Amino acid sequence: MKKLQFVSVGLVTVGLMTAALLAAGCSKDKTQAAPPVPSASTAVDAGPTQPTVTLDVSNESPRAWTVTGERLPALSEDGTQVAILVAKEDGTRAYSNAAVEIRTVADDKIATAVQILEADRTVAAEGAADAFHTTLPAYKTGATAKAAEATTLLAKTKWTALSTKLGQAPVGDAGAAPLLVSGFDLTLKPADGDKLSLVMTRFTDKEMIAPLLTEDASAFRIATRKPPTPQKGNPSCVFTPFIAETAVDGVHHVLLVRIGQAVKDDVYGCFEPSQWHVYPFKG
Repeated sequence: MKKLQFVSVGLVTVGLMTAALLAAGCSKDKTQAAPPVPSASTAVDAGPTQPTVTLDVSNESPRAWTVTGERLPALSEDGTQVAILVAKEDGTRAYSNAAVEIRTVADDKIATAVQILEADRTVAAEGAADAFHTTLPAYKTGATAKAAEATTLLAKTKWTALSTKLGQAPVGDAGAAPLLVSGFDLTLKPADGDKLSLVMTRFTDKEMIAPLLTEDASAFRIATRKPPTPQKGNPSCVFTPFIAETAVDGVHHVLLVRIGQAVKDDVYGCFEPSQWHVYPFKG
């Protein structure tokens, strides 16, 4: 009986040793299968930081030609300039108007501009005799060169991309609603008479301190006019300016806005392109 008991204990001992060896082997396999931790030299590249411009004229129809900008709009490293891809609307024709503008923050003036696509020129090129073998290929070549010129221009300066926020167009008789962005409140506020002001305050204490920016925005008002083609009921084009898009840099105290024009009652043919502006504000 004692011999049998000894054998039983021995089998248990061997079994425990075998299990331990197997466990060690499994642990070793798992260690080998785990992916290596990348070193700094093998880390994934975050990609280019400079803005670039891309022209797409691959579609046979010139109406479908587009210009896109990566990391635009952008603010220069010293906070003195902004780079914008200006894609002005073309109304009911819907052709592309695309240019890269560099504006100075201090005075909101265009320092440099490169026009890549222009709706009127595109329509003219498309309407020429044998356009697809003559004027359109030449226009494509010129636009491609302009896109490359814009990218080269942007490469001369170090930029930081700005994140923009879209605003909501007013409907009917409603006024332009305030827009909250990055902790700031932006409003197009009626002033004396027909005047209009662009007012910027910190959202949390806008009722307690003076605005960070009060800019005369009266020029954003567009006069009422008749649509370009006669329509039943003889309606008018009634425009309301609003903040269509904006970006704020709190470090350099720069405000970038795109002012759009809402059309009351959506009267067909009423159209006014939006426009970009840049302003410094108080710190």
